Parts: sequence; C-alpha cells; structure tokens
Amino acid sequence: MPGGGSRPGERRGGRLKGGRNKLTVKAREANGLAAAELGGAVLLEWVREDPLNEAVFWTRIFTRLIPVEVIGPKGGPVQVEVLGINRAR
Repeated sequence: MPGGGSRPGERRGGRLKGGRNKLTVKAREANGLAAAELGGAVLLEWVREDPLNEAVFWTRIFTRLIPVEVIGPKGGPVQVEVLGINRAR
C-alpha cells in the first residue's frame, strides 16, 4: 500500500494562502463595536486630558486599528506617491 499524504508543494484543503483567519476578523469587529459602545466617550475624554495621552493614542492604540494588508484597485498593489518637501531657507 503506497504512502498517503501530499506531494511537495501540493496543498490539500485549509485556508488559501494570504487568507484571513475568520476568528481574528470577527474578534477585531467585536472589539471595535464594544469599544465604540462602552469606551468611546471615556477614551475621548482620556485623550483630551493630556497631550501625552493623545500621543499614546495615535502611536499605540490607533495604529492597531489600521488594516494590516491594503489592497489596491482590482486586487493589485497600492500606488504610493512620495512628495518632496520644499523648505524655504
């Protein structure tokens, strides 16, 4: 009886490469809804209390809400244009 299993490079089932974990996506959505309902006003109050709190919000909290993967038009890459800064001296 020949050995079973997949050949090298062959995929049999499972999540497609690059696919999102459904549990993680649902957990993020639930956390976002709970934060909006329960802590939105409290968080806003905390951010406005101190400039250091605002810095923590933008660098530690908000950055975790940004999507990890950004997909451009028609599923392609995102075009990024870097603009130079002209400073008068």
